[in-house]
Parts: sequence; C-alpha cells; structure tokens
Amino acid sequence: MTPKKPVTERALTARLNRRLKKDGRKIHKTPPSAQQELGTWHVVNLEQGTIAAHGIESLEEFAREEGVLKPFEALEG
Repeated sequence: MTPKKPVTERALTARLNRRLKKDGRKIHKTPPSAQQELGTWHVVNLEQGTIAAHGIESLEEFAREEGVLKPFEALEG
C-alpha cells in the first residue's frame, strides 16, 4: 500500500474556504473557550453572520465530505 500524501492543516483549511466561499460560508477553528459548545471547528454563513454548521471534530472527514481532500491524501499529523 502506498503512503498517503500529507496535507497540512493550513492548506486544507484554505482548500475548504475556497470551496465554501461559493456558498457564502467559511470554516473557522473554534476558540478553546467555546469548543465545548461548538466543537473544534465551525462553519459561518458570511451573508447572515450565523453559524451554519458546528460540532466538526474531524477536519479531514469534513474535507472529504466537501470533496476537497482526495483519496490519496491525508491530513498531516
């Protein structure tokens, strides 16, 4: 089995934000003080200024769902 190509967290969030921008959304890493309520990552609706999605614990899984992480790639670390 061939090892997967690593992708940094920064590169992956940039890919996600380019994809989400088409829908007027953006992903953010939740500050530690709000992680219990919102999860590690959350998505903001930029037009309405509301939280569009929360409780995202796996950035890699979310990126695969959004189609920005290929099968031969993996989140670094």
